[in-house]
Amino acid sequence: MRTLPLLAMLCATTALAQMCPSVNSRFTVCQNVPPISSQFVWTVLYQQNDFADVGENVVLYSQQNKFGAGPAWGSVSEARCNHPRGGCAGQEIDLVVNGPLQFGDWRIGQSIVLWRVPGTDGVPSVNYGLLVASEWNDRENIRAEVGIGIDTRNNIAALRIRSGEKIALDDEGRITFRFNPAAQTIEFANGDRVIWSIPVN
Repeated sequence: MRTLPLLAMLCATTALAQMCPSVNSRFTVCQNVPPISSQFVWTVLYQQNDFADVGENVVLYSQQNKFGAGPAWGSVSEARCNHPRGGCAGQEIDLVVNGPLQFGDWRIGQSIVLWRVPGTDGVPSVNYGLLVASEWNDRENIRAEVGIGIDTRNNIAALRIRSGEKIALDDEGRITFRFNPAAQTIEFANGDRVIWSIPVN
């Protein structure tokens, strides 16, 4: 493990060195911000000024190549709110834009893309495209004020799902409702049995 100096007080040179974690890492940067600090401290900053008109440019890319049976993560961001007061965010994603969206362009705050390992067969599947859940061992004792909040002003909709797909209202996914594009109805179902439908035309 290698600890490098960065910007200001780092673990190698401060009395707070014991706060830095001991992990099996090839590259570790640890910084302690004192209580008297009034600065905007960023331990690591990656910045790219992109003037290209073609290509696909990335500021920071991490890739996990999993070849064993053990669990693996491509990226983890963790914020521990040890102090009971003040703000704390596990991750913030900012999309700063200039002017209205033009035809043919795209702007996405966060994109989750599911795709197959090249050269493999069959229909790939995952458990969740997006999962918001409390920690597994203490799930019943942790509460969120709101599970998912959408506070944007929207031109089309606050939430859109693919036509024909279901929204489940129970843990097993049996009590559902969906828009049936073939019948042009909104269907409420228990399993495969439609118990109520509403025409939309």
